[in-house]
Amino acid sequence: MKKLIIFSMVSFAFAFTVNSQDFSFSTPYSNPLNLNPAFAGSIGIHRLTAGYNMGLAYYQLNEHTVNIAYDSHCDKLKGGLGVVFSSYSQNEGNLVKMRGALIYSPVFKVKEKIIVKPAVELGYGSNTTLTDTGLSQSTKVFKDKNYFDVNIGVLSYCDRMYGGFAVKHLTQPDIGFFEKEKLPMYITVHVGGFLFKPKDEQVYQVSPSITFNTQGDKYQQYIYGVDAKYKKVAINAYFIRNIYFNDGLALGAGYDSGDFCLSFIHSFYPGGVMMNAVNNEFTLTWRLKCKNKELSFKPLNLISF
Repeated sequence: MKKLIIFSMVSFAFAFTVNSQDFSFSTPYSNPLNLNPAFAGSIGIHRLTAGYNMGLAYYQLNEHTVNIAYDSHCDKLKGGLGVVFSSYSQNEGNLVKMRGALIYSPVFKVKEKIIVKPAVELGYGSNTTLTDTGLSQSTKVFKDKNYFDVNIGVLSYCDRMYGGFAVKHLTQPDIGFFEKEKLPMYITVHVGGFLFKPKDEQVYQVSPSITFNTQGDKYQQYIYGVDAKYKKVAINAYFIRNIYFNDGLALGAGYDSGDFCLSFIHSFYPGGVMMNAVNNEFTLTWRLKCKNKELSFKPLNLISF
């Protein structure tokens, strides 16, 4: 019984630490549209990203997340379009969260080399929980809660730097199963750059970044990371500074052929009750080039993970 209670506490803390009330990946740029909707269309070509995250507590599967996104630049609409879908499951399906959204992000040239991309994301979410009613005939029942959601974001970049911010759940939708419960706004601020000016023929690149996330009263997170790439091999390291819970460390490696990138990231939380909580993440990104298409702006090509 004692072990069960400890396991439940660790599971709850693990889910809250890594995901707050939102689910996300340990490394912010695993799926850029999940970080900031303004990344939609930023690379100028078709991009399809599929990610899978599994969280383990005491060597048992506690939660898993599937995140799929597609985005591309559309000249006729003078901006980027995106579609995202996420599915999160915890405690063997006792809690399931699903969300789909559409994104539009126009492109503006402030100067010849400075691009600004605001974005709006309209989404629809559904949460399902399996609860115990205490009745003899039917002890458990599913509860559903559906909601409409709005996210916004801004991205700006030049040759050597990029940065932006995003505000999720702008309308603070009601997600309570039994009583009214507003979903707090999730605020992200991120900035990064390139130590070497990106060039088409360049075989190596190093890109440090800092990301700040906050949601509600007891969730603040700083993520300090560096991505590096040599020819077709990429590696990264991220330190996850959680203000109210244990800090974490994420290490990853990937193969980038140009058309697709496959990566694996392992994150863990040493010390305290989180010492047996780890995350394993797999991400696959396809880039589909557009034939005979000249862009009216300079794309932003990050090191893919």
